[in-house]
Amino acid sequence: MLWIVFAVAGAIFEAAYYTLLKQQGDGVDPYILASGTFLIAAAMLLPASAVREFPDLGSGFLPAALIAATINILAAALYFRVLRRTDLSLTIPMISFTPAFLIVTSYVILGETPSTIGVAGILCTVAGSYVLNATSKSIEEPLDPIRRIAHTNGIRSMLIVAFLFSISLSYEKVVLLNSDPYFGVGIIFLMTGSALLAASLARGGGPVRTVRRHSRLFLLLGAALALSAISTNLAFSLQIASYVIAVKRLSVLFTAMYGVVILGEGHSWARTLGSIVMVAGAASAALW
Repeated sequence: MLWIVFAVAGAIFEAAYYTLLKQQGDGVDPYILASGTFLIAAAMLLPASAVREFPDLGSGFLPAALIAATINILAAALYFRVLRRTDLSLTIPMISFTPAFLIVTSYVILGETPSTIGVAGILCTVAGSYVLNATSKSIEEPLDPIRRIAHTNGIRSMLIVAFLFSISLSYEKVVLLNSDPYFGVGIIFLMTGSALLAASLARGGGPVRTVRRHSRLFLLLGAALALSAISTNLAFSLQIASYVIAVKRLSVLFTAMYGVVILGEGHSWARTLGSIVMVAGAASAALW
């Protein structure tokens, strides 16, 4: 059951990452912020791998790394475009569907199959994560989420992002199986960050000046991203991807907790109900 510890740790670090973004990321160009964060995380992971001695790479490493990085770049580009046009409270919950998509993509790519109870736990986690993100302003009636998915382009686009993440996560596990928990994801982050940096420069951004001005933020974000990646990869090495990501989706719960404690956000019935459903789903996935 050690994988649960690693998956929960990944959730805690991911929640810290999103809380930092929400608390201090306003006013920073999103492409520069993303590229700087990925590159700093890579700069932490690759030396750590060197200290442990670089792993022998399997034949599937490079193709899987290229696919994972390419999909992450596409997802990030779509993600930032959607966030500019659509309310954050409506779009972020869509990412909660990634574990559900992983049931299919991890089977196709990795040959992993969760049990029936495991599938039920994953779907509970998805449902709880969605409800946890819901507020009285975003959902007034039970069918509002379905109506908004059907009629809002930004929400449909974020569902595509969630699906893309399910593919990239599956290939990230292939990378892990052909390297180690540090080197593989470090290379993926390096590729992703470099591509986003090139996009920022093409848009006329000033990445060096921005990173210097917000150096502490970039270091904290990079560290949180690196620690989350290491924890998730260690969990991947012990359990199937859909279970790991279902438990890691507890990051939504931890983010809500950070929001109440650190950011002074209000609590609501939706968050309480969503938290209960999420924990029940994660427990089902973990125990069965």
